[in-house]
Amino acid sequence: MNIKWINVLFVLFLCFSLAGNSFAAPKSSAQNTGAVQDIVVRGTVLIDPERVKNALVTHIGETVDNEQLDENIRSVWSMGYFNDVTVFLEGRTLVVDVVEKQRINAIRVLGDDDEEVGEEDVLGAISTQAGTVLNEKNLSNDLEVIKELYRKQGFYLVDVKYDVHPLENNKGANLLFTVDPGNKLYVKEVNMIGVDEDLQDELRSVTKIRTHGMFSWFTKYGILKEEDIDGDTQQIHAYLIQHGYLDAVTSRPEIFYEEDGIIVNFNVAPGIRYKIGQIGFRGDLLETTDKLFERINLDNVQKEEEYFDLTVMQDDIQKLTDLYKGYGYAFANVDVDSPLDKAKGIVDIYYILQPNEKVYVRNVILEGNTDTRDNVILRELRLADGQAYDGTKVQRSIDRLNSTSYFKEVNVDLLPTGESGEVDLKLSVVENETGRIGVGIGYSTYDNVGFSANIQKDNLFGKGYSVGLQGYISSKKTSIRGYFVNPRVNDTNLGFTASVYSEDYEWSDYDRKSTGTEFGVFYPIGEYTRVVLNYRLEYYKMYNIEPDASSAIKSYEGKNWASVISTGIVRDTTDSVRFPTRGTKESIYVEYGGGVIGGSDDFIKLRGSYGFYYQLGKNHVFHSRVSGVAVYKNGNNPIPAFERIYIGGMSTLRGYDYEDASTRDPRTNEVIGATRAAYGSAEYIWRISEEYSISAVPFFDFATLVDERYDSFFDKNFYSTGLEVRWNSPLGDLRFAYGIPLTNGYNGDSLNGRFEFTMGRAF
Repeated sequence: MNIKWINVLFVLFLCFSLAGNSFAAPKSSAQNTGAVQDIVVRGTVLIDPERVKNALVTHIGETVDNEQLDENIRSVWSMGYFNDVTVFLEGRTLVVDVVEKQRINAIRVLGDDDEEVGEEDVLGAISTQAGTVLNEKNLSNDLEVIKELYRKQGFYLVDVKYDVHPLENNKGANLLFTVDPGNKLYVKEVNMIGVDEDLQDELRSVTKIRTHGMFSWFTKYGILKEEDIDGDTQQIHAYLIQHGYLDAVTSRPEIFYEEDGIIVNFNVAPGIRYKIGQIGFRGDLLETTDKLFERINLDNVQKEEEYFDLTVMQDDIQKLTDLYKGYGYAFANVDVDSPLDKAKGIVDIYYILQPNEKVYVRNVILEGNTDTRDNVILRELRLADGQAYDGTKVQRSIDRLNSTSYFKEVNVDLLPTGESGEVDLKLSVVENETGRIGVGIGYSTYDNVGFSANIQKDNLFGKGYSVGLQGYISSKKTSIRGYFVNPRVNDTNLGFTASVYSEDYEWSDYDRKSTGTEFGVFYPIGEYTRVVLNYRLEYYKMYNIEPDASSAIKSYEGKNWASVISTGIVRDTTDSVRFPTRGTKESIYVEYGGGVIGGSDDFIKLRGSYGFYYQLGKNHVFHSRVSGVAVYKNGNNPIPAFERIYIGGMSTLRGYDYEDASTRDPRTNEVIGATRAAYGSAEYIWRISEEYSISAVPFFDFATLVDERYDSFFDKNFYSTGLEVRWNSPLGDLRFAYGIPLTNGYNGDSLNGRFEFTMGRAF
């Protein structure tokens, strides 16, 4: 071929190649043939078109085929708001034509005669509302919501249906729910399938699902709640493990709804119950094995050949952890290796002790004390900057802060500093309402109705000061007292108290009006003990004395001065002021009046008391106390009548007024008070609500008192029992007590039960 023609063909080929490349690779997908450039939704009235667009599977810039058109239709249809959906292309515009379902004008609930679930309850719970578009998907969910409302009230056989009633001229529709609640069902049986009857009773005691009974209106037992089903399953399993059934298996219960009640069957496979084999210690032991055994209790369970108890083991772990923390190992850890011998039914327990690193406190950081000054908190701490960490001292610091009553919560956290063997101790507090306004009302056969009031402020100015004013008025008595307490003068250990008072008492045989002041100091002589010294100076007048009054009254007729000094030792190891769960309170006092310190009141009084708190479980505490008082002559003058001992009322002998139990002059039958007395109580404190601080306190009180001139000790004994309710309410601390005397009064009179209460308000 001619070379000229070859060149021409080459040039033409090159041109066509370049032209072909120019039509490839569009600049954007929107420029593709058939790509969607716009989306239009038509036919919506109440539904936002954007909601429809969001439901589409096709977006602007994408190509669409017939299969995608069908997917778009299905997607919009699944929204549940439309009777008809059409999707098609007009040029490069994707058009969505819809026909909305009817608008709901009104919703009614019919066929429900039960007062516990009303129409308002149903309408407030469902998602479908008047003014919206009918949606079958939402309606299906609403049916389940309504059923659950009724199930919570015990209607487990409830049947719910709905009907749609179109209005004329296509102006929407009314929605009607028809409810047939059926019979109200309660739990009639709770069975533990797979265990004997004794173990069944134990397991039933730990479940929240209980059978319906005559007191279910109060206990709420008998109502089957969904949240209790899984919770009880776990609780049963935990109980079995705790009591030695280490291979126990439990499963969700089978529930049978019958016409007359519900049967709940828990399927339980407890397996064998293990006893304790070997007990030992491994790891880094800081004490001898004998010392470690003194710390734990699981070995005592082993010696008694009882079964393994998880609670005892967990307590042992905490005691061993606290032991190591007391040596400065803040991050001490105690693990347990517990190999099982299934053939013998024995579990061996080996405590693995890991002290980890010993740490020191770099800084103590305070947080949350917006009112309380730092020094008021720091002076109660038993750890300071730079000291070795000591878990025992940390716990004691928490107890001391709780005992001030300035704080609702006290929490301690250890913060890393970035340096090995060093931490910051962060102390977080939640401050309490330390102001209090109180009112009270009481009744006695002599005093009739009496009213008391008080206003006090603890932690004044955030400095720990306490000030208060107390008053009482009745037809026979009037008194007012103001006081001030500084528990730590200039942050030293010395405390100071001062008070002034005025009293006007109309007794059966005399009247007494007095004004006085009292000063005191106290000082610690140990971690839990302090010594107290008080002095009282009082001016008083005795008048309107009956002719047949006793010599103890007549000897003090006219104007008198009382000069009284007292000293005592007080010990308090309790962990809290408001709700003690452990520890003891002991005190002994001696009062000396007249004699070498002057004044007209001659007497010597001895007082002592002992009480303890023992925690039986969470929110369950046993408390017992006993007190004794003795009054002696100091010279030739008789003991003043008002320094003698009177028993009765909330603080000593519930169920008795002081006149019911007081000794009497056998000649005149007048109440003269005792010279010797012992009294006390035993209480079971059940904190039935932590949130509202409500406690139920069954009690037993006792007392014996005598005048040594007429009686012998234990000649007159008094007993009472009853129930007290204590409530830290929004109105303040309330105590309601009903005491039932178990013995007659001092004169042999039969006594009825007696109601008393006191009330205060925090601010």
